[in-house]
Amino acid sequence: MPIIPLKDVGKGVNKDLLPSELGAGFWSDCSNVRFRNGFAESFEGATSRVTLTITPYWITPYTGGTVTYGVYAGSARVQVTSTSSSATNITRYTEGAVISSITRVGTTATLTTATNHGRTTGDTVSIWGASPSQYNGTYTITVTGATTFTYTMASDPGASASPVGLYSYDVISDFTGAQDDRWSGGSLNGVLLMNNPVNGLYYWNGDTSIRLRKVPLSYVADVTRPFKTYAVQLAPTIGGVKFPQTVLWSATASPGALPSTFVPSSTNDARSVPLAETPGNVIDCLPLGDVNIVYKNDSIYSMQYVGGEFVFRFTRLPGNDGLMFRGCVANTPVGHVFLTQDYDIKLHNGDQPRSIIDGRLKNWLSNVIQEDYVNRSFFCVNKRKDEVWFVFSGPNGVGQCNMAIAWNWKSDTWGIFDFPTKKVTYGDSGLWPTFISTPSTSDPPADLVLSTTDGIVGGVGDLFLKFFGANVECRLQRDGLHFDDRSTFKTLHRSRWNFDVNSTKTATVYHGSYNTADGTPTFATGVGFTTGTTDFADARSTAGQYLSIKMEFQANSYFALRSVDLDVTSGGTR
Repeated sequence: MPIIPLKDVGKGVNKDLLPSELGAGFWSDCSNVRFRNGFAESFEGATSRVTLTITPYWITPYTGGTVTYGVYAGSARVQVTSTSSSATNITRYTEGAVISSITRVGTTATLTTATNHGRTTGDTVSIWGASPSQYNGTYTITVTGATTFTYTMASDPGASASPVGLYSYDVISDFTGAQDDRWSGGSLNGVLLMNNPVNGLYYWNGDTSIRLRKVPLSYVADVTRPFKTYAVQLAPTIGGVKFPQTVLWSATASPGALPSTFVPSSTNDARSVPLAETPGNVIDCLPLGDVNIVYKNDSIYSMQYVGGEFVFRFTRLPGNDGLMFRGCVANTPVGHVFLTQDYDIKLHNGDQPRSIIDGRLKNWLSNVIQEDYVNRSFFCVNKRKDEVWFVFSGPNGVGQCNMAIAWNWKSDTWGIFDFPTKKVTYGDSGLWPTFISTPSTSDPPADLVLSTTDGIVGGVGDLFLKFFGANVECRLQRDGLHFDDRSTFKTLHRSRWNFDVNSTKTATVYHGSYNTADGTPTFATGVGFTTGTTDFADARSTAGQYLSIKMEFQANSYFALRSVDLDVTSGGTR
């Protein structure tokens, strides 16, 4: 045979088909390689940007006023940063006893609690959620009884408080949710909402002198997310009873303010709806254009604003797909990408979902993902590279996420990424602070942000082939090469790897062969291939009906593979 060129090498990895069944341009295995624009490229690595004193299991950017913060929620505490060198704790202060009433004589307010408040004259308390607003603020109190204390307001509110709101005192109170009680939330009218399914719904306005404050609700919900000017909540537990199929939403919120109420009445547009057409439970929701998509574990609904008495109209999408777990869905320019209950990854744009992984990585994913920890998986979007990442716990993950697969929506290709040394707890992309996106003039912008089990937050896309200081190995492998002739024995003598690189680097190249379609290749000893210097990698394989090539590349450098030229001879049949 003459020298055979392998062109169009950027069609991605396919680990579900036998290598001998793959079409031109596909790879049978890879690690830390993405595929786009017809090239096979090295993944960039990640470097530390922020060191926290907590392990963040949920992260999000938030702009409060003129400052953009990184918000990091652990199981017990929440921290924020606006620079790369400091983190501020905004964990809630201890919430006081339930308030029975707040009355006033002029500017002197008397607060009465349902049980003993345990406060002492001279203590500082913060009161919020009361109306009129004059009752709210931070005050030094005078204790007048086991269930009463007074404080002085700036002006006379003119009436007793209704609603009475909540109060806290200046002792940090850790949250009690665990890692798997994943936070949810987002920015609603400029106010950050953060929902803990164990402790309830909290808010923050970007003032680092104020801690997270609880929205005065008498129940908790599994999920809270903003949509338009509403806070949408899923699966509430009210009066000790869980309603796993219920979607509820607040009254519409004014700009810069929280919703006035979550309790439906004839004078507001707060409502609740049970999605009981299918027996499954509601899992998560995410906007898609002008509608909110609500995911159950056995069906999907669109939630569209119609106004009037019903406020929102719910329409079931075609099919019986459901969402695996909250956080396992991402919004991309081509629609929602989500993980189904049977480990399929599907795409929809408000219509019938279709698989984007079936026949390529679906079977492989279902075999390598740790099912006991699938609830720790998540999606995040790499906007600069036109790809969405699914991050999960694979082999050697020890219950934490240590692998990702990345789908490029423009090229319709899949790549695989391994996280060495550190386990990833969450990721996000979006309007992050400048110290995350461009830490210095010498570093490129981060494509997305990942947090790890030791609290470090890093930017991906800013350090080639290193992951938080550890070397990352890129690997490409193509087995099953038969060149439309499965019966003839072939020998691979040499290969030329045609790279685009930003500096001279050396890869290790292996040539191998085997004789059955489902066999395992035997590789000859690897040889070096130096970009810009080596013409061919000389490593003669044994003869076989199927040939294999493998390239490993470990260096602080970028590469993009354009094509591979193979020097093959053939002779003899089985």
